[in-house]
Order: sequence, then structure tokens, then C-alpha cells
Amino acid sequence: NIHLQSLYFALANLPGNIFAAYAVDKIGRKTLLFASMAFAALSLGMAAEGARDVYDVRQLQVVLAACSFHAFLVAGWCALSVMTSELFPTSIRGTGMGVCSGVGRIAGIIVQFVNGALIHQPLALLLAAAGCMICGAFAPIVLKTPDMANCPLSDFSGPALGVVEGDGQALMKIVQDDVVADSQRKAWKSDGAGDSEMEIDPDGTGLADRRKRRE
Repeated sequence: NIHLQSLYFALANLPGNIFAAYAVDKIGRKTLLFASMAFAALSLGMAAEGARDVYDVRQLQVVLAACSFHAFLVAGWCALSVMTSELFPTSIRGTGMGVCSGVGRIAGIIVQFVNGALIHQPLALLLAAAGCMICGAFAPIVLKTPDMANCPLSDFSGPALGVVEGDGQALMKIVQDDVVADSQRKAWKSDGAGDSEMEIDPDGTGLADRRKRRE
């Protein structure tokens, strides 16, 4: 019953969402994304193995593999959405997410041509999808994407002053150079304080001024 199987696939999303809500802060976004995509690829491999013979499809194996794929995939998408939104500073977060979403929609249209070309070769189609999942699992590791779990987010876009590393995580420090720094420099020079320099607070909470008075 194809309708009942579709219901099973939809219900499999529920445990994936619940697990993602718990694990996204517990184990981190990058770890959750890697594990979810890797297990999703493994699930597709199991489905491909069960459907390799079109005349003797192991239906139970295929259905169980498809359900586990849906659960892991939705967990991975939750981690990906959180990770992507946190990489953009607040001032451009909506624009950044919109661009990423638009690119994803375009890719979703293009991939339908691949599905159509391989529709009569389910084994090749599932293995190709599994390969894409593996690439998605390793992408944040290869690109050295910072995991922002339990870290403060940037509010302004601007030049990156450095990367603070700790416990395997990295935090990009971004300041609003044009507005904050320039206005404070002008204020300091107007009161005769002399030359000034800008630096990041040791605790990463904001900007601190260090004045050099001329002798």
C-alpha cells in the first residue's frame, strides 16, 4: 500500500526532529550534521541493497531503510539550518539565509532531471544520492566551518579581526568598523587624548579602547 508507506515515511520525521532539538546544543551543530548525513547515506545504501533485484525487492528492508533515511535526513537539515543562520551576522542574516534557500531551490529543480534519467535504475539512483549525503557530511569539516554552539553571535558585518579557538570550536570576531570605530576615534581626538587603537576585549564581549598618550 503506497499510501500507508508514505505515512510511515512522514511519521519517521518526528523522531528525527525530536532528536535534533536535543542534540543540536548537546553535541554541536557540526557533529550532528556529520552523523545525520553519514547515517542517511548508510540508510540509502541499505535501501539500494534491498532493491538491487527489480524482480525480487525486499520490501520490508526498503521501507525500514527509507524510514530511517527520513529520520536522519530531517535531523541533518535541522543542524544545517541552524549552522547556516549562525554563520551570518545579524545585520545580513535574513539576506544570507534567503540566498542559501534560493540556491537550494534551484538545485532541487536541477536534481529532478537526474532522478528522471535514473528512474529505471533504482540502484544507481540510490547510490548517487548516498554519495551526495557523504559529501554533505564532510563538507563542514573540509571547509573548516566554525561550530557556534554556546557561542555569542556576531551582530554586525565588517572585517574579521581574528579567530578565537577553544575546545575545538572557533569564533569569528566581527566589528562594525565604519560606524563604531570612526566615531570613537573622532571623539578621542577631539578631547586631546591623542592616538588611539581598537582591540577586542579579552572576554570577547565588545570593544575596548587603549589610549597612547604622547609624552
